[in-house]
Amino acid sequence: MRADVFGNLITNFRSEDLPESAANGGAINLQVGTHQVARLVDTYASGSNGEAIAYVGSSGYIEIGRQQGKRGAHAESGAWCGGNSHQVAASSTRF
Repeated sequence: MRADVFGNLITNFRSEDLPESAANGGAINLQVGTHQVARLVDTYASGSNGEAIAYVGSSGYIEIGRQQGKRGAHAESGAWCGGNSHQVAASSTRF
């Protein structure tokens, strides 16, 4: 996993790796550090202000971001995980 220049985390998960509940209703259960990501949205702009969201990025991989967050605020400041190391935990065994 890596962070892009905007501070969004790019995972190695593809949309076909997600459980069916994510594809059908947007329900997802990811944990990024101490932050809960509970919703897969169609576009980055679909997230609520300040909400941690997952979405399929232009590369086809699942990305995690915070809607209307400041550039670099998540990854560069360590806001996601309290440091430079990023880990994502999922509740589904399909990951």
